[in-house]
Amino acid sequence: MFGELVAGLGEVLVGNYPGRALSFSDSPGAPEPQLLSLPSKRVALYAPQGGTLIARSDTNGEDLEAFAGAGLYDSVPVVPLNEVTIEAAEEALLWDGGLRSRLIDSIVDVGQAVEDAFGGVAQDIEGVWREGQLVVVQARPQVLPTGAGDGNGRH
Repeated sequence: MFGELVAGLGEVLVGNYPGRALSFSDSPGAPEPQLLSLPSKRVALYAPQGGTLIARSDTNGEDLEAFAGAGLYDSVPVVPLNEVTIEAAEEALLWDGGLRSRLIDSIVDVGQAVEDAFGGVAQDIEGVWREGQLVVVQARPQVLPTGAGDGNGRH
């Protein structure tokens, strides 16, 4: 399992904003998830009061077999998003190892539960962490390179 976290909406991740997401990997039998990178993105995007809709210039490309199109297409919000500069020293995920571990462990648990619910098929899962709650907002079969896994989407 591979995970990435950013502050605010995931548009910062798929929109190729400069910097890295907090990223980690985990595999069955591993004693704990492995931290791959600390967050360095300097911007977070938030929905305006009252919300908005976001359209992609091409959403069909995301679901093609053996193709991952994150960052290749524009996301166009109906109402502009609020862009906030992140102060890294104030981001708890950067300096609070306990919080970071608890959050990653929660994501791994939910990710495994979602994959189990879909018969063990690897999933591309998007979620939200807010006020101590992790909520899955989308899951779809993970695009894997040809020859990866067992042919049934399992890895």
